[in-house]
Amino acid sequence: MLRIYRKQRLWIKVFVLAAITLLLMIFAVYAVVWDSSDEDEFDFRNFRAEGLSFYEAAPSGIKYLKKYYFKSWNAADSIKLFFAKQSQFNRLFKEIDLKDHKTVSLSFVGDIMWIRNGWSSFLDESVRRYLSESDMVFGNLETPIDTLLTVPALLPDYTNYNSKPDLLRSFRREQGGNIFTALSIANNHTLDKGHQGLERTLHFLEKEGILVTGASTASTQNEKEYLLIEKDGVRVGFYAATWGLNDPDLLRKGDTRINQIYGIAPLQKDKIELSSKYKILKKMREDSVNIKILFLHWGYEYELYPDEAIIKVGRELAKAGADIIIGSHSHVVQPIEICLGNGYRLPSDSLLRFYHKFTDSTGVPRKSLIVYSLGNFTSAMYTPLCRLGLIQNVTLYKSSSTGLWDWTLGESAFVYNNPAGIAGLKRKLLFYRDYIETLSAKSPEKGVKINAEVSSVLQLYQ
Repeated sequence: MLRIYRKQRLWIKVFVLAAITLLLMIFAVYAVVWDSSDEDEFDFRNFRAEGLSFYEAAPSGIKYLKKYYFKSWNAADSIKLFFAKQSQFNRLFKEIDLKDHKTVSLSFVGDIMWIRNGWSSFLDESVRRYLSESDMVFGNLETPIDTLLTVPALLPDYTNYNSKPDLLRSFRREQGGNIFTALSIANNHTLDKGHQGLERTLHFLEKEGILVTGASTASTQNEKEYLLIEKDGVRVGFYAATWGLNDPDLLRKGDTRINQIYGIAPLQKDKIELSSKYKILKKMREDSVNIKILFLHWGYEYELYPDEAIIKVGRELAKAGADIIIGSHSHVVQPIEICLGNGYRLPSDSLLRFYHKFTDSTGVPRKSLIVYSLGNFTSAMYTPLCRLGLIQNVTLYKSSSTGLWDWTLGESAFVYNNPAGIAGLKRKLLFYRDYIETLSAKSPEKGVKINAEVSSVLQLYQ
């Protein structure tokens, strides 16, 4: 009898889920296809929910859904041309001969988000092995992992997350231990399960041996404002910050500290505050940090190019000493930029016009990498561009000309979140090339359609 009762409960859940999903799909189709209430049909591309309260954003729900479905390619032609041109020459930073150098390999992934199910089986073995080969792996954990609370699973998606421990435990090295060296926990979902949810998440990460930066509670705060990680003679500083929270009032009700970049959401260019970030970079320099990394949850959802204000912030932080700046939050992959400082030379001076140049107080020739957004790493989102994520590899080495630690670009590897199907049985995080090859063999038309949709992003990383 108990078994029959459990089966009945399961079928009731499946029926309810199917009914809710159908209703949401009907509403979404209406929102993105038939609704034409906006005076300007492209007005939704300019809508940004960041920094708005739920009640402020709710009236623009249809705009939000349209932006999610269609995405925004809004950017000045000069910006699009700049990134297209620079992408052609960034291969120069992959051609450095490192045969006689001691190296340390880094891998960066984007938003590690809630998935409904399949936690212990979703990770493709090829991706796990690939990341295991890196000396250090970094990402953005955009969900609490509170083992005392339930994981939402009834609706297709949520605005308030919690995830199973296996979301991260699936990433294990052959010799044991988690693949992730350190994670940013500074994002708009940090307090989705409140202050206690964050505290339990931090305790879970500590047990897993994963370092964290970006947020802390009274019981987990330490003296350093950034992480210092040492490996084979190189000292790496890692610091994370976010534009804010979905519910900023939560910060006024507890003792949690979250690193923030003020003025980005909602965007107020004259109020963007970077002095605290300058202090962090200065402190890293005083602590003899060789490579300074900032992981910033910035920008705006579903936009394929960074806003001009975000580009300016990135360049200012590069000038202030950041060697590598990694971006997240947009849920789509955005371009990368390399900035050249203090007369850094390229094989041909004619190429310098394709790069932003700066001068700082050190006078030492150097370069800075800005990855504006890695997109989603794990996700249950529904559009191909939101299912696509980037693993950006970087190799650290000691320069023979300056005697200082430097970096060179490694492979840009794309992954794809395969749709879950029924009960998560098909859910897989695998390399995009493997996904599209398998899909094209089964359904050539679908393969061509998805490849066409993501091709503009892939081209900027070839």
